[in-house]
Amino acid sequence: APAIYAFAFMLSPTTACSISVEGSSFWIIKTAPVSAKKLINVKLFVNLLFGVLPALISSVALAVGFIGTPFILLVLMVLCAILIALLGGSAGLLYNLLFPMMKWDNVQKAVKQGLSLILCIVTAFVFTALFVVGAIYLPISSEIILTIYVVTLLLLNVIVYGVLMTKGEKLIVDKT
Repeated sequence: APAIYAFAFMLSPTTACSISVEGSSFWIIKTAPVSAKKLINVKLFVNLLFGVLPALISSVALAVGFIGTPFILLVLMVLCAILIALLGGSAGLLYNLLFPMMKWDNVQKAVKQGLSLILCIVTAFVFTALFVVGAIYLPISSEIILTIYVVTLLLLNVIVYGVLMTKGEKLIVDKT
C-alpha cells in the first residue's frame, strides 16, 4: 500500500503548477499586502484539502479492509499516506517556485507541461521504487520498514517546509 500511496499521492499535487497558473497576473499577488509565507501556507492548505484529505480517507478505508493486520501497521500506513501527500504538496510548490512557467498561451501548458510537474512525477517514481526495493530486499519486518519510511518522510517534510519558509519569499520575488 505505501508504494501505491507514493505513486498516487505524489504524482501531481495541486501545488506543482499553482504559481505557474497565475501566469502574467502573478504581479497582483506579489504586490498585495500579503507575506510570502502566508501565500505559501495558503497554497499548501489548498493541497491539504485536495491532496491530503483524500489520502487520509483512502488510507483509513484501506486500513479498515485489512482485517487481521496488526494495529501498528495500519497506523503506519495511514501516517505514510498523509506524509506522502504532504511531501508531494510542499515539494510540488518548491519545484514550481524554482522552475515556474509564467508565459503560456494555454493554461494546460502550465499545468501539464511544466518542469515542476515532471519533477513531481520523477519524485513519485523514486519514492515508489525505494519502498518496493526496501520491502523486497531488506530482511526486516514490515513494521520496521514502514517506521523507517514514515520517519524519513517526516524529516523530508520538515526540511522541504523549512526551505519554503526560509527561502520562499526570495523565490517568489526573484524567480517569478
